[in-house]
Order: sequence, then structure tokens, then C-alpha cells
Amino acid sequence: LLVSRMADLQLENMKLLTAPDDDVLFSAAEAELFRHAQGRILLCHLTGPLSFGAAKDMTRNLVSVGPYEALILDMANVLTIDFTSSKAIEDIIRDTTDSGRNVYLVGLGEKAVQALQRLDIPHSAPMTYVFANRLEALQAVLDSFGTTAATEL
Repeated sequence: LLVSRMADLQLENMKLLTAPDDDVLFSAAEAELFRHAQGRILLCHLTGPLSFGAAKDMTRNLVSVGPYEALILDMANVLTIDFTSSKAIEDIIRDTTDSGRNVYLVGLGEKAVQALQRLDIPHSAPMTYVFANRLEALQAVLDSFGTTAATEL
């Protein structure tokens, strides 16, 4: 029961966005790039600890989102990640890349990097890219689309 309640609370902190939103802070440059993508990017913004239960439900939530061409997993505000939740993230990455979409990981803390490296992520999924911040990831996605933003960054 406790695990289920914790997963529910963690899922409430997960935001799935295809355009800038008031619930997630964006810089002016990030918002402009995100708008320029015109819904082709799905941003999954995560905060707090990430447990296995929440990560598995997150996988189901990603399936319910409409069409998108690239996934940005923004984990800059994820406090902890354990082996089981890193396995769920691996599933998300594999499902997304198997469907022909690129995955962009953003803001991984040192412990998250270590957990994902133990699973050989992102090296085992060739369409996975790691960025220090969301702005770099958004620009990389637009570049992969062959699209340039109208504003100077």
C-alpha cells in the first residue's frame, strides 16, 4: 500500500508536455525552441525520487500520449534512482528507440548516470543522447529534424 501511494505521488510530479506549460519552468530560449518544434517533441519532466512503481506507470503514460517524434526525459530534478527504476527507464528508452524515435536524457545526476551505466545505457540504445541541460537537448532535437529556431540563442 505504501509503495502504491508513493508511486501515485511521484506520478503527480511527472509532466508530459508537447508545448511549454506553466507547471514547468522554461527559459525564454527553451520555450521558443519547444514551440518551434510544433508538438513533435514529447518532454517528460520528472521531479523527486523515482521508484520502480512510478517508473512502470510512467511507461504506460507515455504510450497514451499522441504522436511525437522525439522524447526528452528531463531528470534534472530527480533526487534518487535505484536499480529497479533504472530498469524501467531502460524499458522506456528501448520502447521509444524501437519505435524509431530518438531519446534525449537531460540533467542526469551522478548517481543516475551510475545506475544507467550499470545497465549499459545509453550505449546499448544507439538513438539515445545525453545532455547537461534542456536547452542543449531541445536544440539537438530541432537539429535532428533539420529545423532551426527563428531566434538567436
